[in-house]
Amino acid sequence: TGLHTLEMLPFGIRGIRIIKKLISGITIKNISGTGYQMDNGNEVIFENSHLYGSTNTSVGLALYRGDCHYKDIIMIDVHTGIIASATNFYSRIHAWIKNKDLVPGSIFMRCISTSQSFLNQCYSDTYHYAFYIENDHRVKLTEHYNYNNQDIMDSTVLSALGNKIYMFYFTNADYSQRVSITNSH
Repeated sequence: TGLHTLEMLPFGIRGIRIIKKLISGITIKNISGTGYQMDNGNEVIFENSHLYGSTNTSVGLALYRGDCHYKDIIMIDVHTGIIASATNFYSRIHAWIKNKDLVPGSIFMRCISTSQSFLNQCYSDTYHYAFYIENDHRVKLTEHYNYNNQDIMDSTVLSALGNKIYMFYFTNADYSQRVSITNSH
């Protein structure tokens, strides 16, 4: 017990109650579930970390509480980079898929609540869906870069995707009104 409670998941960390805490320099490998999950708390800074996925069930960051900052994070082969269910701030996050088998259905950021996500200088790389917005979630992108590596997402992979990749996918067209993009590629 105490002010900060962390629980080790099979291949990651779960923040059960974290308040005003810096988490830095973490490396989590072979994620088949969730790398870092924030269930309760606020004002956490999670930075300078590497998360390595291994399956199409891997999630890098599952964030169910807000008012936190996530910055300078690299995620490789994490099928869903971020599950956003609270208002948070993201800076310089580079998530990319290098295993062709993980591309179908992969999502850089899955927005599942009526909260907000503020992204600055982030980089979604070779994902089937860069942003999958399931709810009336506000997304503000500044200097965001989206890229698809043609060596990974080749004609075979594209064919399996029905030749469709998405920068934004909205489960309801009205949700598109909540996206703001500035100086992004």
